[in-house]
Amino acid sequence: MHLLKKTSLSIIGARNASLNSCKYAERISRELGEQGYVVISGMARGIDRSAHQGALISGTIAVLGNGIDIPYPSQNRDIYQTIKQSGLILSEMPFAQNPAARFFPQRNRIIAALSDGCLVIEAAFKSGSLITASQAADRNVPVMAIPGSSLDPRAQGCNQLISDGAYLVQSVSEIISILSSPIIKSQDNLYQSDMLNDASDYPEVKTEKARNCIMENISHTPIDIDELLNWCHVSAQEISAAILELELAGLIQRHCGNRISQILSV
Repeated sequence: MHLLKKTSLSIIGARNASLNSCKYAERISRELGEQGYVVISGMARGIDRSAHQGALISGTIAVLGNGIDIPYPSQNRDIYQTIKQSGLILSEMPFAQNPAARFFPQRNRIIAALSDGCLVIEAAFKSGSLITASQAADRNVPVMAIPGSSLDPRAQGCNQLISDGAYLVQSVSEIISILSSPIIKSQDNLYQSDMLNDASDYPEVKTEKARNCIMENISHTPIDIDELLNWCHVSAQEISAAILELELAGLIQRHCGNRISQILSV
């Protein structure tokens, strides 16, 4: 349980990730572990596996979308056994619960809640990794992304995150600089103090208010995001998180000039 007391970074991304990105995720995890940071991921194939693999020696946290006693997928049985001995495996599912698609959003919520930072390495435009990143942003957790080629569908999600305000990072030193930033730490303290207030101050509730305000005040004609920001009386971070969620849900679309509009229903 001592791993939960350390500064952590969740590393998430595509299951069908490229070999180069998997190697990159493993190297970043290893170097972060050597610097005393804990890597959190979801034990999936691709980026998740590589992130755990790189941090096996220093200690890593795996969050499962099934019973804690079931190694899933079966290809990850080897790292499951190692993490079981020297890391930490978490799940809110009961023992012997088989994996199911409906459980993975719950797993992603836990990953976001445990993280001091969230790094996305390769993600399609509507990847579940972007939902995790959005949940992290709701909690004032800094979201980082590795940029990729606009021709690779697996990079579109990361490029979109960066366009929406996520930190563009390409090295461990940049990641550590963000995690140790006084601004980030003050945001974290602000979130912790918010938790002591009433439920209306929770980041999730604030984002929900921003989502509702956006949908009530947009049409099929593009509107400037800054106008919405002033009209809805929310922070830039809250409206950015809300816009990302609505975009992933297929309810709004972006236009040049920092504008958005409601998507025409077919």
